[in-house]
Amino acid sequence: MTGAHSDRRELLKLLKALAPGDVVTVTRIDRLARSTFDLFGIVKRIVDAKAQFRSLAEPWADTGTSTGRLMLAVLARTNERPIL
Repeated sequence: MTGAHSDRRELLKLLKALAPGDVVTVTRIDRLARSTFDLFGIVKRIVDAKAQFRSLAEPWADTGTSTGRLMLAVLARTNERPIL
């Protein structure tokens, strides 16, 4: 699955199937979303499902840690879009 297309059926299936405690792990953020706005929308859906998000290449992007939640919240606030 790549972030190149907005119609991404597999991503939508993944988001619908999330259960509390699941962890969505990506190799790099740009593999998940092509824009900051899209990234925050996807991460918000993950967090709303009580699941976690993690990027292997960007260790600061991990909703399972307090530092990761802070970093994503700061970036979201910078873009005026709360996600956490």
